[in-house]
Amino acid sequence: MKTFNIAHQEYLRRNDQDWKNIHHSIFGENIPHHYEWNTRDEIIRVLNAIGKVKDSNHIFFPSGGGMDLEGAIFSHEKDCIELNAGVPCVLKPCKLVFESIDSDFNWDYFRVEISRLRPSGVYENYHADANEEEVLELSPLNYIKWHHWYDKEYQGREIPDSAREVFRILKAPWSFSKRHLFIILIVQHTMAGMNCWELQGLKNMLPACMLTLKSWHKTDSL
Repeated sequence: MKTFNIAHQEYLRRNDQDWKNIHHSIFGENIPHHYEWNTRDEIIRVLNAIGKVKDSNHIFFPSGGGMDLEGAIFSHEKDCIELNAGVPCVLKPCKLVFESIDSDFNWDYFRVEISRLRPSGVYENYHADANEEEVLELSPLNYIKWHHWYDKEYQGREIPDSAREVFRILKAPWSFSKRHLFIILIVQHTMAGMNCWELQGLKNMLPACMLTLKSWHKTDSL
């Protein structure tokens, strides 16, 4: 047990340092309280910097759960980017936002605000409230229903080895979790029925929420 505790403390120390290194690699020595990136080039650059660091690169999905972010590239879909998170995830970003909660870095987070993405059309009766769409990509922008992967053929032809599973992020509500990195996918508030006042109120709640989580974390570690 003592050996485990020592290893765990070393992991936490290293993880804290990695998270600080991410800050400095992006901002240099002067870490802002708030910062925004508004172009796809900038967003991809920052996400790639985050994705390089193991254990500080977890991304949380709107429907729950999450995966480790490895990087980002331009998508073939107009105005979209593609996240490499185990499987390709296509989304239409409005901006990437950084928020610094306090000086110890551990409760800082990033969030991606996204615009609504139309369903691909491969599903006839896709649920209007769905946050994500899982499709099979035969070639760029050529999507079919995912289950054809298991059929191993489509319209009498074999599914090519280059085909891949793709998650299209259609919309995303707020999502939070107790981790060093928060990449929170949210739908652009003007398209989600959330007015600017409501969105600002939610943002104003974040520091208090993080302070509460910090107090729980300190209690748990005693």
